[in-house]
Amino acid sequence: MKRNERTFESRNRRAPLAFLTMNALVAAACTSPTTLRFSESGRESAPSAQCTGALDPGASPMRRLTNLEYNNTVRDLLGETGRPADAFPPDVQLNGFNNQSTVQNVGPELAELYFTTAEVLAARAVANYLPQFNTICDPAVSGPAACGAQFISTFGRRAFRRPLTNEESARLKAVLDAGFAAGGYGTGIEWVIAAMLQSSAFLYRPEFGDSAQAAPGVVGLGDFELASRLSYFIWGSMPDEALLEAASRGELKTREGLQAQARRLLADIRARLTVADFHDQWLLLHKLPGLAKDPARFPAFTSELRDQFRTEALLFTDHVFFQDGKFDSYFEGKYSFLNESLAAFYGFPGAVTGTSFQRVELTSQPRKGLLTLGGLLALTSTASATSPTQRGKLIRTQLLCHSIPPPPAEVDNTPPLATDFNTTRERYLIHAQNEKCMACHSLIDPIGFGLENFDAIGQWRTQENGFAIDNTGEIRSTRNTNAKFAGADELASIVASSEDARRCITVQWFRYGYGRNTAPEDECALEGVQKEFAASGYDMKSLVLSLIGSQTFRYRRAVKAGE
Repeated sequence: MKRNERTFESRNRRAPLAFLTMNALVAAACTSPTTLRFSESGRESAPSAQCTGALDPGASPMRRLTNLEYNNTVRDLLGETGRPADAFPPDVQLNGFNNQSTVQNVGPELAELYFTTAEVLAARAVANYLPQFNTICDPAVSGPAACGAQFISTFGRRAFRRPLTNEESARLKAVLDAGFAAGGYGTGIEWVIAAMLQSSAFLYRPEFGDSAQAAPGVVGLGDFELASRLSYFIWGSMPDEALLEAASRGELKTREGLQAQARRLLADIRARLTVADFHDQWLLLHKLPGLAKDPARFPAFTSELRDQFRTEALLFTDHVFFQDGKFDSYFEGKYSFLNESLAAFYGFPGAVTGTSFQRVELTSQPRKGLLTLGGLLALTSTASATSPTQRGKLIRTQLLCHSIPPPPAEVDNTPPLATDFNTTRERYLIHAQNEKCMACHSLIDPIGFGLENFDAIGQWRTQENGFAIDNTGEIRSTRNTNAKFAGADELASIVASSEDARRCITVQWFRYGYGRNTAPEDECALEGVQKEFAASGYDMKSLVLSLIGSQTFRYRRAVKAGE
């Protein structure tokens, strides 16, 4: 097997999340259809579904490792820290996330990269990983054949996340023997590793379930299938030895056993990186590195500031999820994480000294929670001005899970140009008077008006072009969130207590964790999760545990012959 010496060069414009957040996290210790849709009146409604007690876990598509999951898996399997999947084509986003099964296609370029990357990783592994294995089985003592067979069994169990079948062991034994003949013991092991890394059992997460049906047309997942589902849900990586052992003992078959392991995994640093990835995509933070502003209007907007915005947001959401714990703190939290430079940018110099990010209380500041983070405010503005439409749309789609239809093709949706003689609010009110635009903009812009005290790069202001800012707004056509408000503080409190927002965070974690959108048959499971979420006081870890304990996680529809 010819060794490919290609280096791993990043072709993905998205900055590696692990490089951005690992040190900070340790130190800190919807454009697509959704379950909630607008009716003709604009009010959203849940799909009709009768919870009859019949077990229906919904679709269970086979999932390929995402680029992030590939990097994490080879890190935990081989100790590989080079992030080879950064050289792969970027994962396609759907439903707001890049791990959705229906768009995980493998084209010729990715297939070739899987092949060549497996060879490079196998060569490295022989040099770095094999010496550790030789302390378990020394070929000079036990013989190459015996140690090779043991390697296939032990390494294969980790690489495939389950014990190998007899047929798989036999095929890999043939690869091992061919490698022995070509170059000796090390070559045989290298060829086996390369073969496993190219296998569909490594690159995909196939699930067939148990043979016995738990209900008509429904089977429980196998022990090791549950282990993989769990580890990739929480860690974005392969199961560790403790989880594989729990699977082998059948401990994941019960909801209690599954959730006990989930709690253990949530306490690991790898969970923090997965939660960071969720927030990075949910809140569109991954778009910050490519964000540009008019340098003449906003000379303070630099690449350094973009990086600081992203770090602030990820540290804030990490703290809410793991430390504060409560959903409403995403919006009501009167604190953030700043360094000296970012604190000065926000207008309170001296609050922090140095380059390290520290928690800062915002008691006397006009900021709280996600809605006033500089990164989100900058992302939802144009290059030269604020955009009430973009800000309102982010709240509608990402935080409330409402679907906003695209503007009619024949409509020019460009807002009036900014001038020095009026305010952004006035310009957008004129724009929304177009009767073809009015229906949607009346649901979006009045929300964004509440954030007009923050300019296009997130700095506080009380005037625009010499005119006083009018920060009054209104949320309409929701379950229980309809209200008029003034300013970001009141808007944040409305969203924090919103039934729509509490359901939306459940839907967003469902999409991310299950790799697909919700469907009408998921309504009963979602209802159960939502009840447990409410009973916990809307605790974020409890939400994840409830999703893991749901029937959608633990069961699948039976695979029919020929599928």
